[in-house]
Amino acid sequence: MKKILVVGLTDNLGGIESFFMTYYRRLSKKKFHFDFVTIFPKIAFQEELEKDGCKIYSLPNFKRHPYLYQKELRKVIKENAYDVVHVNMLSAANILPLKVASFLGVNKIIAHSHNSNIPKGTVRKIFHLKNQKKIGRYANTLVACSKKAGNWLFGENVNFTIIHNAVEIDKFKYNESYRKQIREKLNVKDAYLIGHIGRFCEQKNQEFIIEVFKKCRNEKEKMKLLLIGDGKDKEKIKQKVKLLDLEEDVIFLDSTPNVYQYYSAFDLFIMPSKFEGLVIVGVESQANGLTTLFSDTISKEIKANDKVEFLSIQDATVWKDRILFLAKSGAASRHFDREKFKNAGYDIDTQTKNLERIYEEG
Repeated sequence: MKKILVVGLTDNLGGIESFFMTYYRRLSKKKFHFDFVTIFPKIAFQEELEKDGCKIYSLPNFKRHPYLYQKELRKVIKENAYDVVHVNMLSAANILPLKVASFLGVNKIIAHSHNSNIPKGTVRKIFHLKNQKKIGRYANTLVACSKKAGNWLFGENVNFTIIHNAVEIDKFKYNESYRKQIREKLNVKDAYLIGHIGRFCEQKNQEFIIEVFKKCRNEKEKMKLLLIGDGKDKEKIKQKVKLLDLEEDVIFLDSTPNVYQYYSAFDLFIMPSKFEGLVIVGVESQANGLTTLFSDTISKEIKANDKVEFLSIQDATVWKDRILFLAKSGAASRHFDREKFKNAGYDIDTQTKNLERIYEEG
């Protein structure tokens, strides 16, 4: 049995957490044993993981206590003799896990890129640029969620393996029962419901969503917006909604394990991110058959069907015009081309075998 230590999961039910758990649930527990390290008191899905016998180690925050973090991480790795250390990365600002694993001679060290840029912040950017070229010195296996994410973190002339943010097709497919149940719960009746799921932060660009929605509501009354997620900017976005007098039409919901049910309640899904590696909720929306609007900063690799459009986030009016056109056209069919979706690389069974192969090699 291979012993694997996973780094990079947080207490937020976000993209990396959803990505990893989707794969984890399909990987053989007879072949692989997983443990986790985090700088948070706990991680998303902790109860489920602990029931399976996984250990979750909460270490000191590496930003405030880098020496203590390294000391504790060394102890965890040495005492458990892991075969693989799998580090999920949003940037190269912190490469301590790679460095420690390399120093201790771990057989397989995976650097896994999940992003294609970093948020504003001088210190983080300095560390990212300083550490970026050192990744290959410590990691012997490079993985990315997309070509764009791999090129950004590792370099355009570096070899890496793409493991797509695949999803369980049957879990996310359109369900009329979910639609009726959720829409009744939200009291949206026959309104045109726009959906967005994501952490409230600069990257996900919720301020832009509110600007677009305000323009839409000025021209169409029967329209609602549902924002699902948590994050540091949530209160700021709520204040903006209040300032623009949109409180009756914008619904906020915390992250929820049954988020897959909400896609069926939406009439349109929007993701105007400033940057992404390969946003998993955009794959989930396509599996539901939803028409999805992405920002043109998101890699075209995410396109798995013909109901996807990429728009510039330089002008909110462009989004407003497109949304109003789609709303006027009425509810789009939820026809889903399963084969096209699989061929695009987003079938979970195929991608799980690829990840399993990476763990087993070497």
